[in-house]
Order: sequence, then C-alpha cells, then structure tokens
Amino acid sequence: MRLLFIIIVLIGALFAKERVFVKFSSTKLYLNEPTLAKVVVKSDKKPRYITVDGFKEKTLYFKLLKESNITQDGAEYTKIFYYALFPQATGSIKIDKVLARVSSIQEKTGFTISDTLESKPYSLEVAALPDGLTICGNLTMELTQSSQSVKENEPVNFTLRIKGNANIDDIKPFNPTVEGATIYKRKPQREYKIVDGKLQAEFTQLFTVVAQESFRLEPLTLRYFNTQTKMKEVLGTKPVEVKIDKKLFTLREILFLIVGILIGVAVALLFFKRRGKKRVPSSLDIAIQKAKDDKELYRVLLPYAYDARFAKSIKLLEENIYKGAKH
Repeated sequence: MRLLFIIIVLIGALFAKERVFVKFSSTKLYLNEPTLAKVVVKSDKKPRYITVDGFKEKTLYFKLLKESNITQDGAEYTKIFYYALFPQATGSIKIDKVLARVSSIQEKTGFTISDTLESKPYSLEVAALPDGLTICGNLTMELTQSSQSVKENEPVNFTLRIKGNANIDDIKPFNPTVEGATIYKRKPQREYKIVDGKLQAEFTQLFTVVAQESFRLEPLTLRYFNTQTKMKEVLGTKPVEVKIDKKLFTLREILFLIVGILIGVAVALLFFKRRGKKRVPSSLDIAIQKAKDDKELYRVLLPYAYDARFAKSIKLLEENIYKGAKH
C-alpha cells in the first residue's frame, strides 16, 4: 500500500501543472556577472494580486526590474516578474525554490484567501574571475563634452557613459584631475533595464571643469573581464583638449564695471541706512550682482551645486545655457 501511495503521488506530481517557473538568460556565469531571471506565475483563480518573495539565497544579490500586469487567457491568469541576479560566490549555487503568493476572493463568502505556490529547484554554475577583477560583462565607454573652446572661467561639462550587460554597481566613481583647474564631480547614476528582452546596464557620471588656462583631460580607464571574448580588457576614453580664450576687458567695460559697483554700493548703503540696519553684503551677494549673463551667474553658483538653496537655480541655468531654454 505504501508503495502504491508513493507511485500515485509521483504520477500526480508528474502531470501537475507548473504554476511558478523561472527562465534565466544564462545559467553559466562568472562571479558578479548579471543574468536576467524571468519569474512567471500562473493561477486558475482570479487574483486580486500576485507577489513573489524574491530569491532567498545568501550567495545571490538580486534587483526587481519590473513586473507585468495580470493577464488572462481563458480561465488562467498570469503575472511576470523580471529580476537581475548577481552571483556572489563561485561554484554551483542552488536555488531551492521561488515562492509566489496569490490572493483571491471567495465568491460565496467574500473572504480573501491566499495561496502559496512554489517553483522547482534551479541551479547556477559560477566561474571565478582572473587576476582579482571584479567587473565583468560586455561594455562600451564614451566621454562627451559640452564645448571644445570656452572663455576663461567658463564651465565645461563632461559626461561619461559606460553601457552594456555588466555589474555596473561595482564600478567605482571616477576621479579625474586637471592641474590648475577646479573639477566638480557629480555622484554616478546607475540603471538596469530590459531592452529587446535583454538585460542592459548604464553607468553615467558628470564632471564640470572650470579653468583659466587651456587644459588636457587624460584618458579615463576601466579594467574588466569581457565575458564574450573570455579575455581581460581595458576600456579607455580618448584624451580631450580644451582651449581657453583669455578674456580681455576693454576700457569701456572696465568703466561700466566700476560705475556699476559704485552705484550698487551707494544704493545698498542708502537702503540699509533708511532701514536703520547695518548689513555688509557677502562676497556671494556681490558676485551675483556683478554677473552680467546666465553663463557668468552659472560660474558664480556652481561651487554651491550641493546647496539646496541654489540647486534649482543651477538646473535652470544649465537648461538655458546648454539646451536653449528661456527661463
């Protein structure tokens, strides 16, 4: 009898519908190499909502990229979840099961009931990276600039983009230097998305250089393992030369500047005298008053890019200067 019971259970399992299953873009990976996991959940009951618990294995780092709406095909309901998985250990990683929860309403009672569904086990085979490398995938690198020639102390914006299928979370921020110039570095932006059914990643970092002399930005490089060629490679940008045009003031401009400062100081003194208050304008106040156009005002405010008081003004000025907006 016991043997008969086991046979019946096995036959039932064999012919039972698979309600949760996972499709991987690849199951043979390198350490840290991302793979796209498509988790499909099916239900015969009309669900209010369907959720997935994710992946519980400590050797897997995962990100939920997107999830579909619930679709209906006859009496069957389906929802799909898309994950990026990053193996954190070498060898065989066992995925015991993926759990999904389907909540539906009983027609007779109106009560909400919840069913727990589970997938079959899966496994990933993970190889080590050579020479202590941590970045792997298939990547391209590009550096663009807002201008090749500017006036003295005018900002030049650089945008670094690294694209491909790779673990871009492990790419550290770049730290370029230019002798005699000031560089303002922005925090990198990292994004994973699905393009034509494939996982794509993009790393973006912005730099702004303010200089008084012509300068050269040396190549930026990234060492990584190319999973297509199976070779160590070095990505690099080309060196960039930026010419600085020295600004020469005419006698007329100097006189206007002096007169403008004197009038501004006189008006300020008269105003504060009438109010009975003594207030000395700060250096920033004076610099803002002296700014003759958007570019000059942008240079004045740029060192305060991380100050919430000026962030919106700086963004509007950038749109005016580089996108032709009229704020």
